[in-house]
Amino acid sequence: MSSVQDPYAVLGVDKSASQDEIRRAYKKLARKYHPDVNPGDSAAEEKFKDVSAAYEMLETEEKRKLFDEFGAQAASPGFDPEQARAYQTWQRGRSATGQGPWSTTAEEVEFDLGDILGNMFGGGGRRARGFRPEDFRMPRKGSDVTTELRIPFVDAVRGVERDFSMTLPGGKPVRTKVRVPPAVKDGQKLRLRERGAEGTDGGPPGDLFITIRVDPHPHFQRDGADIHVRVPVTVKEALLGGSISVPTLEQPVKLKVPPKTQSGTKMRLRGKGGPQAGGGRGDLFVELMVRVPEGGDPKALTEAAEALQAGYTEPVRRQLGVED
Repeated sequence: MSSVQDPYAVLGVDKSASQDEIRRAYKKLARKYHPDVNPGDSAAEEKFKDVSAAYEMLETEEKRKLFDEFGAQAASPGFDPEQARAYQTWQRGRSATGQGPWSTTAEEVEFDLGDILGNMFGGGGRRARGFRPEDFRMPRKGSDVTTELRIPFVDAVRGVERDFSMTLPGGKPVRTKVRVPPAVKDGQKLRLRERGAEGTDGGPPGDLFITIRVDPHPHFQRDGADIHVRVPVTVKEALLGGSISVPTLEQPVKLKVPPKTQSGTKMRLRGKGGPQAGGGRGDLFVELMVRVPEGGDPKALTEAAEALQAGYTEPVRRQLGVED
């Protein structure tokens, strides 16, 4: 179970916040503390883990309701809300009466079962009194168990095999390799058959369901198999054109920027995206963002800006219905 006790406080949102507000707060903090942005900063890494754990508790309406009802224990692997409610009811019954609300003695159970079995097999209750409940148990499949596996953005796009371990309810350990397929989506479930809780009376184990959670990337966004990235360019590169390096999921590649490129221009690199379900790869869409200098000689910058201003042949905001 996560050490986070108040996910609302960790994300900096009010308990009445909407799901969109929670999602925006998480993305902002995840980008701020992401290990790729803060290499070697252990404090930022711990903060990133806390932010991720807090978002796991609140990312859906269902999870949020469970946290509001049961607190941080709702994030425990294999947590069963129905069992938790039944336990709370039992506790209230004990507080009110001094004993469990369903307390029944062994004699009463044996007598009732004997009467039923005697009628079923043509005998009287006295002949059936010798039967015990355990003599008539049927094999039952174990309960299914749900948990989550968090993976980096690039692993989710390309696919990965991960060592996975957890402890099931009852203390049974599970250790296995989990193959995460390429192009897996956040929230997608993987099913491991018969790796859940043990069955009873010879019944098979339940299944283990692993929900994949994908960490956001500080630069890349995904749309199916296509990848989107924003790349800054200098004023000179935008005006005169040139060759620049852009990141991909593998190695950086060269991209030719045409002269007089406007900020916000999108260029496509075919086959540089993620794997597609039917084979092949998606595309990488590069959005070029013109970045002006933040330093340098103020006088030289002013002269350069005045010279550039002379190149505008019409008001740049005319299309918005306003004049310069």
